[in-house]
Amino acid sequence: MNPVQVDSAFEGRMWSAGAWVVCFASVSWLAVGFLVGAQIDDEEYWHSIVSTLIAAQGLQRGELDLWTSQLGLGMPQPFGQSLFMHPLTPLLGFMPVVPWVKMFYLVHLVVAAGGMWLLLRRVGASKFAAAIGVSTYILASPAQNYALRDFWPSLWSVYTLVPTLLFSVLVLCQASNPRSRLLGTLGVGLTAGLIGAVGHWGNLVVFVPSYLSFLALQAKQLKRNWLWWVSAATTALVIASPILANLITEFRLSPSILERGINVDTLNTNSLWDVFLRPFGPPSDDWVHTTLNRGVRILFFGGPAALLAVFYVVVLRTRVELCVGWLVALLLLTVPGLLVTDFVSAVWQFRDALILFAVPCAVLALDWVALRSALWRWVAIVVAAIQLVVLVTAAWPFIALNLDARKDPVTGIFVGDRSISSWLRDYVGSYGGRVYYSAGVDRLLWNQELSRDGLWRNSMFYRNVPVVNASFKFTAMEPVASGGSILGLPEVTSGDLTLLDVAGVRWVLARADEVMSSALIKRAERMSSGGVRLFLYEYPPARGAVFVNSTVQAVALPPIPGCTHVQLFCWDFSRLAPFISETRAHVSREKGRVTITFDPADRQRMLLVGEMFRPGWRAVEAGFTVEPVLGALVGVGVPAGTSQVTLRFIPLLRSVLTLASWATMLLATGALVVVLIWVRDDPC
Repeated sequence: MNPVQVDSAFEGRMWSAGAWVVCFASVSWLAVGFLVGAQIDDEEYWHSIVSTLIAAQGLQRGELDLWTSQLGLGMPQPFGQSLFMHPLTPLLGFMPVVPWVKMFYLVHLVVAAGGMWLLLRRVGASKFAAAIGVSTYILASPAQNYALRDFWPSLWSVYTLVPTLLFSVLVLCQASNPRSRLLGTLGVGLTAGLIGAVGHWGNLVVFVPSYLSFLALQAKQLKRNWLWWVSAATTALVIASPILANLITEFRLSPSILERGINVDTLNTNSLWDVFLRPFGPPSDDWVHTTLNRGVRILFFGGPAALLAVFYVVVLRTRVELCVGWLVALLLLTVPGLLVTDFVSAVWQFRDALILFAVPCAVLALDWVALRSALWRWVAIVVAAIQLVVLVTAAWPFIALNLDARKDPVTGIFVGDRSISSWLRDYVGSYGGRVYYSAGVDRLLWNQELSRDGLWRNSMFYRNVPVVNASFKFTAMEPVASGGSILGLPEVTSGDLTLLDVAGVRWVLARADEVMSSALIKRAERMSSGGVRLFLYEYPPARGAVFVNSTVQAVALPPIPGCTHVQLFCWDFSRLAPFISETRAHVSREKGRVTITFDPADRQRMLLVGEMFRPGWRAVEAGFTVEPVLGALVGVGVPAGTSQVTLRFIPLLRSVLTLASWATMLLATGALVVVLIWVRDDPC
């Protein structure tokens, strides 16, 4: 793993020590923003962290949880964005959520710094220049974006792993003996697989054009080591296969799942300030306000580095593959509509790939300048110093914003003690049953008028309270819901309550001025921090599983006239009431299982369970059959003489792929450790 040997003006212990100081200081500077400060965004707390926590809780029990009954009428897992397969996920079963998230961010920050260091040393950069490159990468706009401004850990994992992937690709391209080929193969397979398993697929695809163009210029090396490349690709595919299979399954069930407003912002002349001058401007400007106002969804990796990268392409071009890598990204980032697709999260994210390939070019140009003469070495030192000042200064407004957010961290909505959420948890927790937010409460929630009270998207999941109103990401929910959310509707709570009975909704949280069904019993009330009076109603008859006449399979429930959509929550469940038996059933939803107990009968019966149906539902006990009812809910054929059934969601293919992924990850990691020890003193 020895770096390419080149002459450098930055040799000696002093420069080596300076390099380590620069790297440590840069890592520490960014880390202050999320370790000491509090991130001001909460987006992935309501989907990917939820999904990761479900996986961690299952692993803690030694099981694979691919379903949760805590959201909606049950949802398959993982969501389209999840850290489900991440090596750190098992620790979440033993750690509080927020400290785990901080640890995740710090580990990936160190991985990004280490990966970029290895990459830059591999292409021949001196230690000091490599340190400048490391600082540039971990303080550029994508790092500020994913680590400080937007809570997107699934994108942060991609951005922090791609330098190691590019380093591994270089090792395999340049490998000339079996040891180095094996090292490169394991590095590419593990890193690419992990990116696919835990990263945001709408973001990772922005790196594909640059990587493909890079590899296209390595055709001879690819041909020479083709078998090793096949092995690396196979390893990566197996590791990423559970998430890939999940995405394909959800897309097949609901092709419209990708329909969304795509951000098509591209580079223009107005972007030149961010590229070359940010964060500085005219003396009359408030640079902090200007920087915050322009945000971080822009191209920025320091004006000096940008100029050096351009200089390298125009004058030097000693590594054409690196030049092409960032020029391809620049083309996609600049030409409107060249690659606008639902499979790409946003066009501006091509800046991530541009920075990955441009930083090595800038660093090599810095070394080249320093080698010209003693005078030019001082010029290079000044340029490096200006670059560091620019990076540190540009990150400060967002770090300061996070430090200020400690007074009222957004994570308190999910894990803190808040007036309404804590009251709701304490009140309904001992009784059980699902909660439904009325249309009025749901509007308050979506307008973020209840955030200070602890009610927001999926926030009650963290308090172990199952709420039917839920948000989900890249999960096909037809015919139960669509559009990424299950919303509160007046039709559900003001008239017939058969749906609440079937779904096991025992509690309804509503505004005091809403019209509720007379069958709902008011139990408690609370005033929100915004002065809205809320009532908590109980519906004691709610069961969550009901016995129905077998002829129900031929029933099609009509939509309620005037309801906002045609999914399950707008169906007229009063038409189902005549088919429902009065027989009581007790439902327990915990530890990835739905357990239903009931009095035995001398004949076979049909049990309708308030869980969304998906192929993969299985009864633990023998003799039971599972099938869809009404095309949306789980139906169980109950044999005569039985009094209990336990249901688990175990999709066979996904389960097998997950086990294969874990096994491959463990074996490849073990092999990599052995090979690293093996080649410690052997150049590759």
